[in-house]
Amino acid sequence: MAITALLLFNAPTTLPESKVRPPRKVSIIKVQSSDHRISVRAHGTVIPVRTVDIEPQVTGPIISHHPSLVPGGVLEEGESLFVIDGTLTQLELQEASASVNRAKAMLAESKRKQRQAQQLANERVIADTELAAIESLVQIQTAELQRLNAGRDRIRELLDRHVVHAPFNALVLMESVEIGQQVDPGFVAATLVGTDAYWVQASIPVGQLRWIKLPNPDQTGSSVEVFMDKGSGNSEKRQGHVVQLLGNMEEQGRMARLLIEIKEPRKKHKDDPSRIPLLIGSYVRVQIDAGILQDVIAIDRNTLREGNQVWVVDNENRLQIRDVVVRWKMNETVYIDNTLNPDESLIISPLRVALPGMHLNPVTITMDASSVRSSITRKP
Repeated sequence: MAITALLLFNAPTTLPESKVRPPRKVSIIKVQSSDHRISVRAHGTVIPVRTVDIEPQVTGPIISHHPSLVPGGVLEEGESLFVIDGTLTQLELQEASASVNRAKAMLAESKRKQRQAQQLANERVIADTELAAIESLVQIQTAELQRLNAGRDRIRELLDRHVVHAPFNALVLMESVEIGQQVDPGFVAATLVGTDAYWVQASIPVGQLRWIKLPNPDQTGSSVEVFMDKGSGNSEKRQGHVVQLLGNMEEQGRMARLLIEIKEPRKKHKDDPSRIPLLIGSYVRVQIDAGILQDVIAIDRNTLREGNQVWVVDNENRLQIRDVVVRWKMNETVYIDNTLNPDESLIISPLRVALPGMHLNPVTITMDASSVRSSITRKP
């Protein structure tokens, strides 16, 4: 009993240790404000700027047509599309020319008689009434000659219209002419679209219209980059500009619609045969220049916390929660107003609990995109 009592009174005692949690380790990056050029991204469809239905203005059989007058054929401005037989019109022109020559001869004879009658009237050989009758005949024959000249010119104009020309550099969408075919006015022989320029009709949210510069007499519209898919993940780029805001909205998405013009001269295709021409109805991607955001910070979308907030580490390695103003979002990048002090860094790693003023163990990482993305998505 004495030994037991001695051990009880002299047993070692254990004091509880104070539990101090180490600072949470977080990944941070240094960010700086700068100016960033932004763009509105959308999709659109290629449509023609100029479309025309070719209709003959005279009647007759077709005796020849251009070899490129086939669907998909390309024609130069002024080239002959097809020729309508003008034999009958040529004969009418010869007849009209003969009538004009006969009327000229008759008018010349009447004018000679008028001069002779004028002399005889001055000598009081004939009466003034006879002179007036001769003068009236001269006026009638003059008017008749004018009428015949107009008729001859009309027939000559009709003869010129037997050859139908391309009104501009064009692509043939449809044709329905063959040699020997009888055509009449009103018959649609071909449908052509212009190849010097194309439009892209793109739809964008109404809220983004304020970023786009629309054309007016003093300035051109915003510049646009148009990307057409070439397959295998490749695309071909064209340059264009905004030419018009359409007056009606898209029915399904209730979005505003823009017209973007792309200059597409044929010389570019001749100089570069590998260049893919724009195709009517193609679905393309567009980037419309929306200007420059000044003094903003570009951050990853996942770095923006709920409620438009960011987590910041101050110069004492403590967490600060800041409300920010989002100026622009583009894919995975968000542009915010500069709310960070020079000695503060942005937290990119997640935290289960984020309390203002909590002590942290920050680790600065480089601005490599893959490392930033992995730090953002890594579990705490």
